[in-house]
Amino acid sequence: MIDYFPTLESVTDLSFNHHQVRITNTKIFSKLKNLTALDLSYNELVTDAHVKEISLIPSMRRLNIFCTDIGKQSIVYISEMKLLESLILGELRLEAESVAYLKKLTNLKELNCSPDSYGTSAHLSEMKSLNSLILNVKYNKEEDIENISKLTSLNHLKLWNSNINSKGAEFLSNISSFTSLNLSGNVIRDAGLVNIGKLANLTFLNLSYNGLSDSGITNLGNLRKLTDLNLNGNNIEDQGAKIISKFSHLKYLQLRNNQITKNGANYLSNLNSLYSLDLRENKLDYKIEKIFPNVRRLFIEKDC
Repeated sequence: MIDYFPTLESVTDLSFNHHQVRITNTKIFSKLKNLTALDLSYNELVTDAHVKEISLIPSMRRLNIFCTDIGKQSIVYISEMKLLESLILGELRLEAESVAYLKKLTNLKELNCSPDSYGTSAHLSEMKSLNSLILNVKYNKEEDIENISKLTSLNHLKLWNSNINSKGAEFLSNISSFTSLNLSGNVIRDAGLVNIGKLANLTFLNLSYNGLSDSGITNLGNLRKLTDLNLNGNNIEDQGAKIISKFSHLKYLQLRNNQITKNGANYLSNLNSLYSLDLRENKLDYKIEKIFPNVRRLFIEKDC
């Protein structure tokens, strides 16, 4: 289909997300001299042959090939795209050799990929230009998290279900530039919050399903810049809710599946900037919507 669009030569930003575009003539990409951003995600018809031609586009800076049919050879081609700043690979499993190729992308600022758990973190630690990193990997050694913590220019990190414990949290606390941190589904526990609480520049924090309780939440008191906080699936009670109620800039708060009662809900009602609040699966036995008149999106049990 794309073969029949001769005017594409002047396009700078092109997206065929979810469109299953059939590109029979891969050479068509060589005509897109001015293209800087290309999104071909969720297109199983995109293969290594397409990426080979895409890699020849001289001005390319942003490439999204999440959920395509590419293989390891595509990484070799991509590594030659010297101006690339953003690369979204998604679920393609990358072995250490492939990650080593990505180190050649010295202008890369954003990377979303699924590296193998063995031998990849050392290569990632050398990609010093990164400021946003999303990893779908289950690392088994603390040294892997230590390697990631060497990326001291990171603003955003998403590393979920990756066995990160309190020692891993200590490593990550060395990245003072964090504004967004998603460590959902790890084993941070209360001890790890001592170090997470040092990241004073955070505006977004997701620590859902980390075995946290009120005693750990006390260590987050200095995170006064938070606007978005997700603590779903922990063991937070009313005293934890009281601490959270001091985060006066919060707009989005998720506390689903905790142990909060109406007393904790009353504390949270002092958050005047809240736009969205999720209190489902807590110990709430009355119509708490009455104490949150200004919350636009309130999620509670229907029989509360």
